[in-house]
Amino acid sequence: MESGRVVSVLLAGVAKSKFLARWLEEAERIWNKVRGEKKEKLTVYERLDYQRLLSTQSSKAKYRVVYLTSATYLAACVVNNAPLDVSTQSGPVKINGIIIDATLYRYDTDNEDEAYYLASVFNSSVLDELIKLVQAKGQFGHRHIHKKPLEFPIPRYDPNNSIHRRLCELGKMATQEAYRVLPDILRELGYDTKLKQREYLEPQEVGRIRSAIREVLSDILREIDNLVVEVLMTSSREETGLSKWLKPKEKWLHVSASEKVYLDE
Repeated sequence: MESGRVVSVLLAGVAKSKFLARWLEEAERIWNKVRGEKKEKLTVYERLDYQRLLSTQSSKAKYRVVYLTSATYLAACVVNNAPLDVSTQSGPVKINGIIIDATLYRYDTDNEDEAYYLASVFNSSVLDELIKLVQAKGQFGHRHIHKKPLEFPIPRYDPNNSIHRRLCELGKMATQEAYRVLPDILRELGYDTKLKQREYLEPQEVGRIRSAIREVLSDILREIDNLVVEVLMTSSREETGLSKWLKPKEKWLHVSASEKVYLDE
């Protein structure tokens, strides 16, 4: 979809949905009020597709692998890019796929196994520690992940590679287990009530949930870490600084969500 077609698509949607028409009218009103005289330089519709960040997401790929652009710890997941119905204050809305905003990096694929293989790699403590060596650090610790994970030799998914297949399996297992335990974790932390009251969680609350989930997934994550070391060692064939860093840490033992002990071979 070209950038110039975004307005046409929105206007076509207005004819089908009174809720979209109402939302666009309110968006125009707020935009014109906030922008003032500058509204003539950039309309709300041009801003929606600024630098084609919206129109380039017209991919019909079945899966999107996403990870955070800015955080202390690297975290990723697989998003099923399928149509769905959602409830809003203005009424029900049918969404034809998922739009990723500027706070996430994305990779689109039709291959489910490739998606979960990458999710396993991006969620490994190994890759997280590697980016810490080059990650910006602020007053409250490391931040700004951006493309740092992509600077390391993560190989393309190979269905004939047994390690890649196992990482895919572990990614799916971790996802299923996370779905299973999430409701209990929300109740234990009291966040189920907060979600109903305000429909969102604060960043610190999300961090506590992640820590609790990683604690439950410790066995799966330990195996993922071991396999990611093998993957990176294989893709970094020469005796580089990366391979030297990885060698003494080939066995990982997760003690808790925030504490790790490395065991030599």
